[in-house]
Amino acid sequence: MEEEEEFRDLKKFAAKALTVLRRKGSFEIVLSQHLTTAIPIDPLVKVRLICEAAFMISPDKLKETSIDMELVKTIYELCLSFLYVDIHSPFIQIPWSFPRTEEAYQKYIAPWHNNRTPLSFRYSTTSEKEKKKERIKQCESEIEEFFLLTNYLNLAEGSFINLKVEFLNWAIPKIMQVAEQISELIDPKLYKELLAGAKASEAGRKHEDSMG
Repeated sequence: MEEEEEFRDLKKFAAKALTVLRRKGSFEIVLSQHLTTAIPIDPLVKVRLICEAAFMISPDKLKETSIDMELVKTIYELCLSFLYVDIHSPFIQIPWSFPRTEEAYQKYIAPWHNNRTPLSFRYSTTSEKEKKKERIKQCESEIEEFFLLTNYLNLAEGSFINLKVEFLNWAIPKIMQVAEQISELIDPKLYKELLAGAKASEAGRKHEDSMG
């Protein structure tokens, strides 16, 4: 009974938040939605939503912040590359959204990737394994080898997860600072109300899941 009463209170809170939203400007609403939606979800999606919220800010508004939009764009491109990988596919290939050049590597990969953990590839036969090892030996640099492994040779699932975690460890602290600065552009009352609505919605989803 106590849980059901709490759930009803949360639903009322969410309804109140929606009422407040209808009285606000669309820019603040969408911006707030992106930030609050990002709170309870997968880290990669969180990064994507916060980046997209930053893209909505007008040049004039951006001047009120210290957001580095070049960094945001870099993180966004990397995030999309990781998001568009189907880890359940037999072919794990990261679709990097930038050229496979040394210059691009230094901009997009070097800031967060260390070469201490070797990357490995998938193979189904000994013959396939030897062919791939021979192809790697032909690489003229570690950068060429990195792109070969991550984009052409079917990366092993463990290696992909390691790369994703490396990226998130670097990106999350930076992107949360961006989120904090974006939140300062939003009416505090609106943000608080929408945040409460997002939490109520999440609680409602969990309640429905628990009810079967």
